[in-house]
Amino acid sequence: MSYSDLGGAIVLGPDDGAVLEARGSPMTFKAVASLTDGAFTLMERDLPPSGRRPPPHRHPGTVEAFFILEGEVEFMLGSQLVRRGPRSFVLVPRGLAHTFGKPWARAGPGPGPACTGDGCVLPGPAGVMGG
Repeated sequence: MSYSDLGGAIVLGPDDGAVLEARGSPMTFKAVASLTDGAFTLMERDLPPSGRRPPPHRHPGTVEAFFILEGEVEFMLGSQLVRRGPRSFVLVPRGLAHTFGKPWARAGPGPGPACTGDGCVLPGPAGVMGG
């Protein structure tokens, strides 16, 4: 079914979307900037069990949001460490240095899925991978 069959709407199932991998973690992109006129990118990401995280970084032009589906995710927001679990929402303002990942103490088997995207719920500018 093409997008035009739904009047331009996009409907994807749980495993649908473009899949990429970064730092040992699969990311399923549900909406990308080219489909949202640059408004946001939305993806689901399974965080690796090793506790690997992106280096602290900033998005000067975009807001980044996270919605945790299951497990726990640890965020370093500026100099503050925050840990949140299922159904929690974290909004990172433009320019704030941050990183995220599975909590170190709980690193082990199994991913900690998180849904992330900018303006909606992943990291990166809207034209790149999600911010």
